[in-house]
Amino acid sequence: MKTIAILCFIGFFVSVKSEAPECDEFVNETEATCGALPEEPVCATDGTDYRHPCAFCAEQYFVDSTLTYSKDGRC
Repeated sequence: MKTIAILCFIGFFVSVKSEAPECDEFVNETEATCGALPEEPVCATDGTDYRHPCAFCAEQYFVDSTLTYSKDGRC
């Protein structure tokens, strides 16, 4: 029973990890269309949690070109 609980706990953390966004997919998005996209959290290496990849990519393109995706996926 403990093994099942541990596996469920590990599965939860794996499932909440974000994935690196493909920013090329969002080059034609506007602020309005970006905000209408479903939430898919993306974490930056500075600890910032973005609601969806479009927001992360917009920040990277227009505000801080040094912003990078957090490879461990947790904020």
